[in-house]
Amino acid sequence: MPGTTGAGGAGSGGARGCVGAALGVPLLLAGALLPSALGAHTVATLSGVALALGLCLLIARHPRLRDARAATVIGATIPSVIASLLVITLAVLVARGTRHRSADASAAIGDTRLLIEAEKAYAANNRGLYDLPECLAAPARCLPGFPADSPMTFLPPLLAPSPLEKQGYRRVFHPGPAVDPAQLQGASPTSIRGFAYVSEPMRQGTGHDRAYCGDETGRVCEWEAGTTVSIIGGRCPATCQALR
Repeated sequence: MPGTTGAGGAGSGGARGCVGAALGVPLLLAGALLPSALGAHTVATLSGVALALGLCLLIARHPRLRDARAATVIGATIPSVIASLLVITLAVLVARGTRHRSADASAAIGDTRLLIEAEKAYAANNRGLYDLPECLAAPARCLPGFPADSPMTFLPPLLAPSPLEKQGYRRVFHPGPAVDPAQLQGASPTSIRGFAYVSEPMRQGTGHDRAYCGDETGRVCEWEAGTTVSIIGGRCPATCQALR
């Protein structure tokens, strides 16, 4: 009977369309979530999820799918939902890993800039000369005439140790040339004329692929981790690429 065959063909076509759309949900989610995990706008994620859910709801409410063929659609949708959850989980893990690596690198760069500013402030009170990190964290121990009961510090004590292992990076302070005692003229006896502060990843293969350096010039630069670099005279190497 032509009428029955036409209805069956339409229903079968509708079912196949719904199955195809259901199987396409993971692709939509992957296209939305993975770019977002790598740094794209969150709008892409929301748009992709909304489009996928809207498409499934539209097909699920279609009159032609209210017959026995709905079981076929449901059977195809369940694996699709499972695959979608796996895609979401992967996207979240990638996003967390990227943020973690960025946070570690940002912390190393931030500590470098903080130490540079602390050295400048200390030098303003030390006849223009720099000093070791422990003196910046406890200036009364080094600066002649500095009030012993003063709570003022130029550098947080937690950043004073060298080497210092913190957030996946090993930080090392490299002092520049020492000042001749005859030229101190009331400055700290441990005064130096320059410094370099280097942060290198403690482990390779964890996404920490850059090393960082800052010195008294105010420059903060980077190079590929694992590269042999020499710090001479308390100055970052000339081959170090300035951060933008």
